[in-house]
Amino acid sequence: MLISRRSVVCGLGLVGVGLAQRSGAQGSRTEFRVGYQKAGLLSVAKAQGVFERRLEQLGVEGVKWSEFEPGPAMMDAISAGAVDFGWLGDAPAIIAQSAGAKFVYAACMPASQHGLLVQQGSGLRSLADIQGKKIAFARGTSAQSVVLRLLAKAGLTYADIVPVYLSPRDASVAFSRGEVDAWLIWDPFFAQAERVQQARVIATTKGMAGLNSVYVANADFAAKDSKVLAAAIDEVRKLTGWAARNREQLAQATSAAIGIDLDAERVAIGRTELVEKPITPATVAELQETADAFLRIGVISRPVVIHDAVWSPHAR
Repeated sequence: MLISRRSVVCGLGLVGVGLAQRSGAQGSRTEFRVGYQKAGLLSVAKAQGVFERRLEQLGVEGVKWSEFEPGPAMMDAISAGAVDFGWLGDAPAIIAQSAGAKFVYAACMPASQHGLLVQQGSGLRSLADIQGKKIAFARGTSAQSVVLRLLAKAGLTYADIVPVYLSPRDASVAFSRGEVDAWLIWDPFFAQAERVQQARVIATTKGMAGLNSVYVANADFAAKDSKVLAAAIDEVRKLTGWAARNREQLAQATSAAIGIDLDAERVAIGRTELVEKPITPATVAELQETADAFLRIGVISRPVVIHDAVWSPHAR
């Protein structure tokens, strides 16, 4: 979900592969290329082979899986046409859209829960107490969007805090050392900080509407191979339903994949809303609200119109 660490090398490295394998006619492609992150449901799709089985019926001969850690690198590859389809937080997609990336929003699901954390002995007790304090989070991510929402809830502005832009790993270290006053982070790192570091929670996103993660697709692919994209989205919907019914299996698989405490992963998955949704007008409005907030504080320099990049349901 990280935004500021753009991986140009990774994106360009996949371009040659993408150009060599892209087909020009609907249904004539031989490979479906998926970008995934270990902590996401697409890693489960990879393990279960759901795309391979479904897309073979449409003449797709194989699925190529490319792992990404930061969302921006995935967006680079999708925009360049080296990857067809992927899942990530809404913030990297919004920032990529502002930069002119060629992609469409194809589906979404609620974002994982986030928490604003402090050390057990901290004197910070409420949102009002964070005024003037050092708050760690990853710039241009869903965490930054949540910070803006929490500040508004407390009647504060972005200028009322000292943002410290750190990756989850670096923020965890800074938090443990007391180098920052609070840390805003998403699950499963949120749950792990509670369990392992005994972090105390000031606020969470429980009940907070409008936070999304998104499934995105290369724009040319979405236009030329809409049947393949529709089938992939259908498999995502089925897989999400399976995950909601089999949270223990999902927790074990994710814990093993990313090397995180299993009990923390159980907590994180237990409080995650697992449901695939289409991009509705309401979703567009939510994404637009985030984009507008990012524009106001300078995360993006150009305004975006989310609706312009939504995959039309008629393409299905």
